[in-house]
Amino acid sequence: MSQDQASREHRRQLYLSEAIGTALLVLGGLSVVIFMFGAGSPMERLLPSVVLRRMVTGFLFGCVGGSIALSQVGKVSGAHINPAVTLGFWLMQRLDARTAIGYVCAQLVGAALGSLPLLAWGAMGRSVDFGATVPGEGYMTMEVLLGEVVTTFALVAGLCIFIGFRGLRRFTPFLMPPLYAVMVTLETALSGTSTNPAHVRAGAHLRPLGRLVDLLGWSTGGRARRDCGVQLTRAANRGREALSLRERSPAHLSSDGRLSMIESCSGGSSDPPCRI
Repeated sequence: MSQDQASREHRRQLYLSEAIGTALLVLGGLSVVIFMFGAGSPMERLLPSVVLRRMVTGFLFGCVGGSIALSQVGKVSGAHINPAVTLGFWLMQRLDARTAIGYVCAQLVGAALGSLPLLAWGAMGRSVDFGATVPGEGYMTMEVLLGEVVTTFALVAGLCIFIGFRGLRRFTPFLMPPLYAVMVTLETALSGTSTNPAHVRAGAHLRPLGRLVDLLGWSTGGRARRDCGVQLTRAANRGREALSLRERSPAHLSSDGRLSMIESCSGGSSDPPCRI
């Protein structure tokens, strides 16, 4: 294999790793959000405190990211799984421009693919827009942007500190759970604490898909309800006719109290037609 071919294969592995890692982050992280805050979730009863649920959500979200970094997938590419992190590494000249662009494209594709299984959450997922990042009510755009700038800065700065010191480097994945637990608790009411453009896009593109699922679900459900209604109506009519036969022909009851349909059908012309 020539050097150019080896280089292309290496880049392909890097991009594939970033796509898979970002897909896992979106799927796992947003599933945590849906389970903690979706309508009908048992967590609302088990943890009625919204602040405590935010803290747990942030911690578990960080655990998802840290686990990806520790996995073989993360070890191949460095587990950026976030365009903001990739931009930071490019600015520090830890990545060349071509690789950085490839990372970002792979992350966006991975986020889109990883978000599709979230539709399986159904109504619970739709109740929170499948974990999409949305600004808090009553906050101005500049306040929301400032919240995202501060939290994303904290993320990238924390990574730089841990990676910059050899003694801390191996503990970098373990920074994520406590960091996100703090950030989500303090800031999520303002901007949603995305800190990840790929995460924002993943949640946003699921909204129209969720509405489409709603429409298809109602359409299919409507047909099923209509069919069920027809069957129930027919059963009710048969019951009324049998009751009418029972009232009109009391002599045709068997010893155990059941109506003899053969005898009832042999009645006069005034009797209604016999149906089983």
